[in-house]
Amino acid sequence: MEKTIEYLKNNVKHYRTKLGLSQQKLAEECKVSTYYISGIERGHNYPSLKILIKISEVLNIPVYMLLIDPDRHQNDILEKFSKDLEDNIKMVITDLKTRY
Repeated sequence: MEKTIEYLKNNVKHYRTKLGLSQQKLAEECKVSTYYISGIERGHNYPSLKILIKISEVLNIPVYMLLIDPDRHQNDILEKFSKDLEDNIKMVITDLKTRY
């Protein structure tokens, strides 16, 4: 649970600042106080599912991305991209072999 809270507070701040949103603007969009958002980012407030969903909508990311290790998410994307790229290269090579 502690790691999830750590991920949550870091991810909310990361994605908020990535979009150039202030805590006040995120709070307004989520219909909560700036103090509440600040508390989430400091690990003092634990949002309800309803608020988590609203935060994810405002930040334009799936809810789960607020709760996972950001490095894990990036590694999953890179792994999938690498696999897709490898499959596409194999397909092109096979196609070229049959043509020439």
